[in-house]
Amino acid sequence: MNNPYCKEDFSNLLLIERRNERFLNDRTRWTSQERRSAWRLGIACAVCLCISLVLVANHLDTLKLLSGGQKITAIIVAKRIDADTNSRYVSYEFQTNAAPVLSKVEKKTPAAVFDSSVVGDLVPVQYEQNNPNHCLVGYQIASADKDRFVFAGWLTILMILLVLMSLDHYGNRRLRSNGIVLKGSVGRIKLLSGGAEDPDKVDVLFSFATPLGNKIEAHSKGSAWRSNISGFSPPALQGDEPVDVAVLYLGDQKYAML
Repeated sequence: MNNPYCKEDFSNLLLIERRNERFLNDRTRWTSQERRSAWRLGIACAVCLCISLVLVANHLDTLKLLSGGQKITAIIVAKRIDADTNSRYVSYEFQTNAAPVLSKVEKKTPAAVFDSSVVGDLVPVQYEQNNPNHCLVGYQIASADKDRFVFAGWLTILMILLVLMSLDHYGNRRLRSNGIVLKGSVGRIKLLSGGAEDPDKVDVLFSFATPLGNKIEAHSKGSAWRSNISGFSPPALQGDEPVDVAVLYLGDQKYAML
């Protein structure tokens, strides 16, 4: 990395991410933005993996019951609404091929299914032969095709999310690996929320000159607590005193304020 600064210069730099001081001092290879995008990507991968495993397990279980479950007709014997959770339940009874006694199962149902269910009505059931409590009832069988599309849709959304976050992390990594540090100056600092004494969000208008001499103006928004804005005097924040910034530059369309 091309770093034109020496250690004592950092007291005069406004950093939108104060932890980037470690990067500028060559105490770490990662910028704060890259590290955060890596954490986000890692957490997203873990969450998406867990959700995907649950979705796949439920989908395979449904397919197993639909293809190999025992088919029979059940009767609706009861309905109830849980007073604490307002959840709706419907109870079904049916005679299995193996047991002489009736099997009774209770299913948590959507409100529309609950309202349309009438005690005494007959509904189809498909159950696991060795475990009658593990079964699909009327509305679950009817919605199996729709559930396939929901399953595919969720997996598609998760994949798109991971791709977008991967691209974001790759962009931050490429900028850090191939970019150079340039010096810029602050044009204006706008507090987006919070007061002047304790801001929450800031919007920094800054400018810098590229190696080819082009002048670029840009905005950088961030959380005030991540920046070192609290170390600057009110005149500096109001533009009455010059304030320098560090910009990691890769191209006229790819740069970031540190």
